[in-house]
Amino acid sequence: MNTYELAARLWQVLISAAHNRQVLTYELAGKPLGLGPNTLSDHLGKIQHYCERNQLPLLPILVVSKETGRPGPGFPAVKDLDIERERVFAHHWFGMKPPAAVDFQA
Repeated sequence: MNTYELAARLWQVLISAAHNRQVLTYELAGKPLGLGPNTLSDHLGKIQHYCERNQLPLLPILVVSKETGRPGPGFPAVKDLDIERERVFAHHWFGMKPPAAVDFQA
């Protein structure tokens, strides 16, 4: 499975967490896909770029370090993490067509 296919699968994990107003550690986010916590950055980056291109809330904000409770260093600077997280929670993710692997390639 390539990184784009994994990003599409990780998308499903993240929108489920958003629907349930959950924040996930890297370990918990990767577990349903059989991925280790140190292997998510590429996939989260693809999701982040998709969100930016499509003017969506930054879904990867839900994945945080268990040590700091904050997104990793690759996450873009936002004025207020809590406000952006609330935007993610409030968005109707299940009301939109989920992106396919090819959508993360752009």
